[in-house]
Amino acid sequence: MTSSNNKQLIIPGYHGIMDLDLTNIPEHFHKETIALHQKDIDQYIQEQNSRPEHLRYDYVMKRVNRMIDNHNKMTQKYHKK
Repeated sequence: MTSSNNKQLIIPGYHGIMDLDLTNIPEHFHKETIALHQKDIDQYIQEQNSRPEHLRYDYVMKRVNRMIDNHNKMTQKYHKK
């Protein structure tokens, strides 16, 4: 394996789909693997768009993050007393 093959090659994911790490995948499989990754992302987007807004990943994650932020603020306030 040459040093050029050792560099990381990461294809970004999308919200609920993790990044694709091609680092240890033989180069002749990259094109097909990237196409499958993009197909997964497209299917995920289509599936998310078919859900009611309150059940979509973006909405749920924003809600959870807001709850965590509120909890952290309340905890800080409590400990400052």
